[in-house]
Amino acid sequence: MKTGSIIFLSKRLKRFFWVKKMMNAEFRGDLRYWASQYFKRDWKIFPLPYQSKIPMMNDWQNRATGDFDTFKGWLDSGYEKVDGDGSRLEVGGIGIVTGETSGIFVLDVDVSGNKQGAASLSALEAKFGKLPQTVEQQTGTGGRHIIFKSFAGCKNSAGKIGGDLDARGNGGYIVAAPSIHPDTGKAYTWTIEPGVIPLAECPKWNIRNAERKADAIAHTTGGITNGQRNATLTSLAGTMQKRGLSDVAILAALMADNTARCNPPLPEAEIKKIAASIGRYPAGEIIPTQRRENTPVVSIGGNELMKKEFTEQRWAVEALIPSGLSILAGAPKGGKSWIALNLAESIATGSFALEKIEIERGDVLYLALEDTERRLQERLQNLGLDNEDLSLLTCVTSCPRQNDGGIDFLSEWLTEHSGARLIIIDTLQCFRTPHGGKVDDYASDYETLTELKNLADSKGVAILVIHHTRKGGDKDGGDFAESIRGSQGISGTADTLS
Repeated sequence: MKTGSIIFLSKRLKRFFWVKKMMNAEFRGDLRYWASQYFKRDWKIFPLPYQSKIPMMNDWQNRATGDFDTFKGWLDSGYEKVDGDGSRLEVGGIGIVTGETSGIFVLDVDVSGNKQGAASLSALEAKFGKLPQTVEQQTGTGGRHIIFKSFAGCKNSAGKIGGDLDARGNGGYIVAAPSIHPDTGKAYTWTIEPGVIPLAECPKWNIRNAERKADAIAHTTGGITNGQRNATLTSLAGTMQKRGLSDVAILAALMADNTARCNPPLPEAEIKKIAASIGRYPAGEIIPTQRRENTPVVSIGGNELMKKEFTEQRWAVEALIPSGLSILAGAPKGGKSWIALNLAESIATGSFALEKIEIERGDVLYLALEDTERRLQERLQNLGLDNEDLSLLTCVTSCPRQNDGGIDFLSEWLTEHSGARLIIIDTLQCFRTPHGGKVDDYASDYETLTELKNLADSKGVAILVIHHTRKGGDKDGGDFAESIRGSQGISGTADTLS
């Protein structure tokens, strides 16, 4: 059941063979739509090639436009890179000029690879206070573009605010939705769209004076001498743990304080040991003074097990998606979301999945975390569902990350919808809590998926997670599970793989 299911699916996708062509037309429509939204806010934009971050034009700072007809002309007829030579390049992305030109200043939180931008930001917020809510974009690598109002003299910087935290001001730009990231193939998406809330003022501590304040704190709080280092840093770690900071954020803060204040600094291995001792307890939990009780042993005899009666296996889609945790993996832009949407609407309407499999009607929760409501409506219309009763389908385009309330949200929805048959998470990367630094990928992936599997098993519902395969996938005919992006903690946890 875990391998070969992708072949089973592909044979039932006749109605989806035209998907790629339609997605191209839809993508061009998204470019027009988002360009119009940026122009409404007087943001200056310029064209990018498809799946590229490199501007198509020279002197883009001065040639970026705020005129919709100009951009529409580039999109419809191509951009003439060399004036007068007649050749035109297809526009496939959008860049936004930052700084006073567009009135925006951007904090770029990099979490790609082993980058620790999220941990660095958490450490800064623990010292100086939380950032105000403002417009925000998720990058194609799962990072964050936090958009503030610009201020006089705002500058670009790289790593000066904190590790893997960059600033984009005068003379800079960001890649913007719906552009596709060149390495991951994932779209840039707005988690808080422009116009939904006003742009926040840039906190002085965050960008303008972060380095100066950090240095001031290191000097005014005094050094930590030999004999006090372990106790002081352990106390600091415990305080951050009670405030709900992640293990990665705590480690980053301890490493920074160790370098700035400890005389002499503790070895890196000792800092990691302190962080690990605190990280054994869930964020926000009061650390007990005594050792906690061990998990109880649950056992059953072989004869008793064989006589035990269990309820019949439930299926969201007969012989394809059972109750429990399933993963649908494939290359970016390979039609996974179309398959997921077809399954969702089939169950919500009680029709046939993939035009062939009869479905029992029930409630469906579809986390379309890379989509907008507009795109979802267009896709449902393209599936011919204008006049269908979709009252049992709940679509969500933004929700908390897994460890920030996401699991609680899913659990509460299941409690409120006793007839639920399927939850779709599209995609895993948009739902799971990002991690940075040197962590055990297998342990992290296994923990992430186990939490979802436990929820599915406890509620007797199917959870379908949409995920990506590695570049090249299983084109050589190898084990399909090996082609799934991430560690084997992902494929090893799921009940079925497709």
